[in-house]
Amino acid sequence: MPDELITSLILLTATSPLIGWGLIGLAALWDFNGPALRRYSSLVAVAASLFSATGAVILLFATIGGKRVQAGFVWAVFGERQVELSVRLDPLSASLGALVGIIALLVTIYSLGYMREEVRYARYFAYLSFFSGAMLVVVYSGSLLLLYIAWELVGLASYLLIGYYWERPEAGRAATKAFLVTRIGDTGLMLGIAALFLQTGTFDIQSNLAAVASGQINGLSLTVIALLLFAGAAGKSAQLPFQVWLPDAMAGPTPVSALIHSATMVAAGVYLVARMLPLFMASGVAAGVVVVIGILTTLLASSAALFQPELKQVLAYSTISQLGEMMVALGLGGLYPGFLHLVIQGLFKAALFLCAGMLAHALGTAGRVSLETYRGAGRFLPLTRLAFLVAALALAGLPVTLAPSSRDPILSLALAGQPMVAVLLVLADFLTAAYITRAFLLVFTATGLENPASRLPQSMKVRENRVMLGPVLGLVGLLVTVGLIGSPLLGEPFKAFIESGTLTSSETGSNEALAFGLSLLAALSGIGAAYFNVARQPTFASPGLRKGQGGSSTLKALAASGFGFDWFYRLIVVRGALRVMKGSNWIEVRVINPAGDKLAGLQLVLARSAGWFDRQVLDALGDRLAFITLRLSDRQAQFDERVVDRTAEGVARSIGRSSRPLARLQTGQIGNYLLVLFVWGLLALGAGLVLGFLRV
Repeated sequence: MPDELITSLILLTATSPLIGWGLIGLAALWDFNGPALRRYSSLVAVAASLFSATGAVILLFATIGGKRVQAGFVWAVFGERQVELSVRLDPLSASLGALVGIIALLVTIYSLGYMREEVRYARYFAYLSFFSGAMLVVVYSGSLLLLYIAWELVGLASYLLIGYYWERPEAGRAATKAFLVTRIGDTGLMLGIAALFLQTGTFDIQSNLAAVASGQINGLSLTVIALLLFAGAAGKSAQLPFQVWLPDAMAGPTPVSALIHSATMVAAGVYLVARMLPLFMASGVAAGVVVVIGILTTLLASSAALFQPELKQVLAYSTISQLGEMMVALGLGGLYPGFLHLVIQGLFKAALFLCAGMLAHALGTAGRVSLETYRGAGRFLPLTRLAFLVAALALAGLPVTLAPSSRDPILSLALAGQPMVAVLLVLADFLTAAYITRAFLLVFTATGLENPASRLPQSMKVRENRVMLGPVLGLVGLLVTVGLIGSPLLGEPFKAFIESGTLTSSETGSNEALAFGLSLLAALSGIGAAYFNVARQPTFASPGLRKGQGGSSTLKALAASGFGFDWFYRLIVVRGALRVMKGSNWIEVRVINPAGDKLAGLQLVLARSAGWFDRQVLDALGDRLAFITLRLSDRQAQFDERVVDRTAEGVARSIGRSSRPLARLQTGQIGNYLLVLFVWGLLALGAGLVLGFLRV
């Protein structure tokens, strides 16, 4: 396939959801409303997602075949510095692009059933297409400037989707929190990109990595740039201390949660670190920070997930935990382990969220499934329960195929060089298996119920939605098949594929058997502990948020609240914003308002002066000109009447009088006319004879 065709396919794959967003928006602007708009918007969104997913898969196979393409253009020139916008196809972008495209397509199809009763149906599909397109542009960007532009578009799209139910106060607060918290990290990313441009004079990603490899950037400047870039990645991927926005993002529709938590927004931060991994590894300090932040994030999030009262909250903290493990792998230099877990986690996390949406849709709970209120209700949805079980086993660390857990390479890498990190990862694996087992047992089984037969809600008599069930089963099928890339047979080829085209070699551990054993032991221990805990509780004990509520301890309450990081958000972001507003109010009262009064007084003086000038000068001049014009018009009227009109009338009378003798010749008799012609003919003949004789 020619490079030009590959480049065109990249552009179409990345922008087709954005084109779909534009087409839906234009239809809405033209008042193309009612059922027609609903059918049109869903058709456009599905078609755009289908084209995008197909193009992404074709690009992946082209990359497997050896294609590596980068193409772009110079957007602006500042002296010797050029600003490029480019796209790049390599194993990283092709693999993640296919993951994003496929999950976005399945989520869009799932949304046809989930959002069927929504009033703002077209708006949802427009936002969803915009979100998917922006993320694909991030993935295929070959320029840091284009990546940053799309990065901010992803943030805008997430704000719109999280706040989709704007009539609910919690949705508005969650959207605002996500927007503000991620903007803090994005500021660091912007500064890091600007610093790189000042150092190298280019936004091209590969050129910047080559500059790092050649030693053009080193020392303190390299560390600062790496930490600034990581701030942006930590914000998007919900790493400490930016993780506070992700649990609240559950206020949006469940399909949006599946897309955010699997392959789009939260994956962007991990992808950025993976893409710029040579830069992070060149700075030992930055790589160490990535590892520390990652391990703290996964431990705190796993602990918090154990005590959440709602299913989607458990899955939200689970996402934070898994992202932390990916960061640990990348910080240790493991491109392959981190990226492998990103791909597999995207599949099983999307499946888990869509299963939660299936249950909420059947229950009619507007996306929220309380583990206490609906304990055991999920067992009446057999296919949903089966899909959730397979995805939960993958999350817990048990091999659902011939491949081991996708977390095993991370643990093997840690065992090779960082034993303490490995111990903490094993603890995180234990907690992961415990919280997902607890959630499954509480929702999808009758374990621990005193009277399971009485737990059947009336709304559960409705069958599973087939439109929604198809994408769920499709994700489970992909999880089982794609998970084979982590098997002993395909692991090394996939590792070689991911590393090809990069400027660094991914590190791997040599303790695969030990890592597998420890991971399996942690998973089985976590499952057993969760089963024992749930089975001995005939009624659900909510951890509560206050000391003493439901018999929970202070530690449990602290873990359930996310270890109090919301307090930091309110202190730093909310109160900081209020202080800025108060400060701006003081400036307004003490500075802006007095200056405005002075300007208003000056403006009043100028207005009065202008009024006097208008009355005394301009109006008087206008009156004089009007008087002169009036007198001239009077003189012109007199001249017209006395000269022009009389002259015209005299000429007319003269013509009338001179025409009267000629009028007498007009008798109307043919004989008279023939006589006149005969006479004139004789005269002409005579004249001709005379002239002839004269010539002779």
